[in-house]
Amino acid sequence: IMMNIIIRTDASIEIGSGHVMRCLTIAKKLREKGCCVKFWMKPLVGNLIDYVMQEGFENLEEAMFADMYIIDHYELGIEWEQNIRPFTKKLIVIDDLARTHDCDLLLDQNIVPNYETRYDGKVPSHCVKLLGPKYLIMRDEFIEARAKLRTRLSDVRRLLIFMGGSDPTNETSKVLEALRTIQFECIDVVVGNSNPMKDTIREICWERGYSYHCQIDYMAKLMQLADFAVGAGGGTTWERCYVGLPSSAT
Repeated sequence: IMMNIIIRTDASIEIGSGHVMRCLTIAKKLREKGCCVKFWMKPLVGNLIDYVMQEGFENLEEAMFADMYIIDHYELGIEWEQNIRPFTKKLIVIDDLARTHDCDLLLDQNIVPNYETRYDGKVPSHCVKLLGPKYLIMRDEFIEARAKLRTRLSDVRRLLIFMGGSDPTNETSKVLEALRTIQFECIDVVVGNSNPMKDTIREICWERGYSYHCQIDYMAKLMQLADFAVGAGGGTTWERCYVGLPSSAT
């Protein structure tokens, strides 16, 4: 029997793209197992609805009945979860912030000093808790890249810059300004479709001879090639660590 699953998440300039991207990883794995997975995302400025649809997933505009709901959204908490209960048999929540939830399974891949106990009393007693980096959500391209780790030299010749999918505070441009008088053999600059400054950044890259990449599906390859990265915190921090790429995070 095919299991119907709905993933409630969002991407925008303010929210960023990380929630949707990690949910997309989960969705693809569930689809491989024979599940019917649909997304429920709002058309916020900087959304990834078209991108997710290109990956083969339908996007809903309202709640529907499903066997399971997966929620990955900082702005949706226990009240929203309780309201969606009549629409589903099981509720899974992905969180990073140790909030209170009404769910049947909770996934938090982060490691902090009290990560094993910080949800105590914040979820129902029957809730299964998957806590810590052994439950890391990682795309196949990074799993494959980890099997081909290379020894990096101390001499930094190739630099990778990725300040998150939306980069609302325009950190990418700040890094590019800092690099104005510094030379590397190769500089790869990655932005997401939701980056409001992507056209300006593309022009700067063209003028300086940098390699410009927008909304790519080969990040692991660029991380393998790089000697050092300047990046944002969040999901890509795990990716850089996973493939052994030294980096500076902001």
